[in-house]
Amino acid sequence: MKKLFFLISIAIGSHSFAQNSDKLVTAKPTDVTIYQQGAFVTRTLSTNLQKGLQKITIIGLPRNIEQNTLFASAPEGVKIVSFAKVNAKLTPQMTKTIAAQADSVQEFAYLSSKLKLHRNAYNNEYNLINENKNLAGTNGVKADELEKVANLYRRKLRELADLMHNLDRELAEISTKQSEVSRRQQQNVNNFSNQVSAVELTIKSEKTQTSKLNIKYFLSSASWSPNYNFRFNGLNEPCYFEANAAISNYSNDDWEDVKITLSTATPQKRLSPEAFQTWFVNQGNISRGKSSYEMNMTSNQISEKRNFKADKAGADFTNETSTEMTVTYELQDPISLTTQSQTAFVEIKSITTNPSFKHIVNLGSCDDTYLTANITEWQKWRLLSGPIQIYNYGELNGTASFDTYLLSDTMQIPLGIDRNVVIKYKTIVDKREKSFMSSNYSHEFRFEISVKNNNSRAINIEMIDQVPVSRSEKIKIEINEISGAEYEAEIGKITWKLEIPANTGEKRNLGFTAKYPKSETFNINGYRNRRF
Repeated sequence: MKKLFFLISIAIGSHSFAQNSDKLVTAKPTDVTIYQQGAFVTRTLSTNLQKGLQKITIIGLPRNIEQNTLFASAPEGVKIVSFAKVNAKLTPQMTKTIAAQADSVQEFAYLSSKLKLHRNAYNNEYNLINENKNLAGTNGVKADELEKVANLYRRKLRELADLMHNLDRELAEISTKQSEVSRRQQQNVNNFSNQVSAVELTIKSEKTQTSKLNIKYFLSSASWSPNYNFRFNGLNEPCYFEANAAISNYSNDDWEDVKITLSTATPQKRLSPEAFQTWFVNQGNISRGKSSYEMNMTSNQISEKRNFKADKAGADFTNETSTEMTVTYELQDPISLTTQSQTAFVEIKSITTNPSFKHIVNLGSCDDTYLTANITEWQKWRLLSGPIQIYNYGELNGTASFDTYLLSDTMQIPLGIDRNVVIKYKTIVDKREKSFMSSNYSHEFRFEISVKNNNSRAINIEMIDQVPVSRSEKIKIEINEISGAEYEAEIGKITWKLEIPANTGEKRNLGFTAKYPKSETFNINGYRNRRF
């Protein structure tokens, strides 16, 4: 047993294996700054330093660390002389430790097997006593003798039950210790596998002390992307715009309970435009595209930072820091992203907004009236492009796209069909006549459009209709009536912009005449089929 507990002390002890020679240590990830492509990881460790020059190797790091992004820092009184990414080398001391851990696991297995045999023996004895309780015989047993025998049975059964209970507790403790040593052994083995690397630090300490060291490195296999929720609860209620982030870690670098900061910066992109190139005749096209990625660690957050809170509950989720160049979101609660759970979804801020609403109906295609929410000064939210989930009264109604490169000063968010706005399209005149003086035909159309607002508040509605556009000089389209609408003759677009009070309706008329010679064909069926 002394040997066993000696092995246990080695197996579960510290990762510091040398005093004056190289020392192997591990560093826990504590802070991660994630970009839309890549992440900076900060690992922290506390270790004992001797006075003078020494080497420390931090093991268990991901292999895909980029050398030129590696940083190391130490407090005052400790100088980082040099640092470099190296392959994790299995030292003689670590080999002994792993072997000792393997021996401990075997000792635990042996002891567990031995205790199980003892327990099985006690259990068989317990069952044997229970199976031989019949003492009556042919003449019976006197009361005093029965009492003595019963006391004997009771004492013996209790003794066996206590022995088996104690063995069960010992077996449970051994199983727990065996699992812990096995886990540490596997962790040590993994720290020297082909999937990991190490960072070797040369450190000079002014005195013998316990010091905190930090290393920081960049990984390209991590990212975050924005997505949004827009919640509509009625024309008379405020709306909520929620910004969320999908965070991914595919780097094989396990992050457990780390502090996460999301950044809109692009540390992998070049910081200046490419040099001007003359475009010579017959040279061909000069390729254009988005700026290429190249590693440059110079910070592009060059302006003074300013903090602000979101209008609603943004501070409940993150601490937002804004500059002229970037925005960062520091998550208030730590999260874990390991090889077992590579993606996490978090809410970064929620904004209360009171947009204006507009109804739009395209009468040339259908009679459904669509509602849009219009938000001005959305740029102050400092958003990135991404999908928006639209929720109407708490129910998912659809998905739209949000593109900051295409939006104007007003963000338009489609909310779907408003069944409280009813459109009726009625044909008043559809008549073709032949001219008495010539062989020309005249085809007159007149329509009546009725719109009813059944909402409890006034609405602004844009009704779009159309008239045919002729591509032939022989076919003429004459507008007779548009009831004050805007008319774009080149495309034949008719637009009414109306404000309709609650529970009231409006009517508008559209009339036009098509004139064409007998030799020409004027097919009106396609236009009639667009009516309803």
